[in-house]
Amino acid sequence: FFFAGGGLPPLSCSISCPCFTRGGRRPPPLALPPVLGRASPAQPRQAVELCVGVASAADALAAAEGGASRIELEPSTGGELRAALIALTRCTASTQLFAHLATPNEDPRDWRLNDWGRSALRVDIAFAKGSGAAGVVVGALTEDGAVDADLVEKLVRQARPMKLYFARDALEAACTHSGRAFVVPLLCSLGVFGIYATFGDNAWAGRDAIADVVRLAHGRVVVV
Repeated sequence: FFFAGGGLPPLSCSISCPCFTRGGRRPPPLALPPVLGRASPAQPRQAVELCVGVASAADALAAAEGGASRIELEPSTGGELRAALIALTRCTASTQLFAHLATPNEDPRDWRLNDWGRSALRVDIAFAKGSGAAGVVVGALTEDGAVDADLVEKLVRQARPMKLYFARDALEAACTHSGRAFVVPLLCSLGVFGIYATFGDNAWAGRDAIADVVRLAHGRVVVV
């Protein structure tokens, strides 16, 4: 889920929870916990965006038909991404698809890129853009683990009008190398639309670090 609209003290950020479907079936109705489903007298009611993580084109269609406004897909091939986008054209709902692009390295969490990896990532972004994706989630680090600022800035420009988000594993590795106080403002200045952050096994475990990212971002990017 993404809790949008700001004004949620102490975190005015987006919080996501993937909800995977299987076999092309429509996802079951989801109920918000009581504490999230009602607003206190001192706090205005917040809009809720349903975001569903999917594993295939059939899942993407089922999620869209079930009312998801945003779908996140980790495509293993370009064909899988294209198939998911084609499937969404069968649905009348206004659903956006965001592609989590894979690192070209053997370790899926390793975003340190050499020259070949940088070229491969630019090709993948061009394909996602040409296929009609609303946004991409990528990482770009130098070989020593710092944010590759020059490459990120170029990818942001290349991706437009798609939204470019900085990947969770890349953010955490960069923060280990350079510290959050340097990395988050840097990413904001490079033009990324959003940052994925967990800092632990789950968002609750990393809530203090996420709060720090939100504070450092100061509303300039979306924190997911």
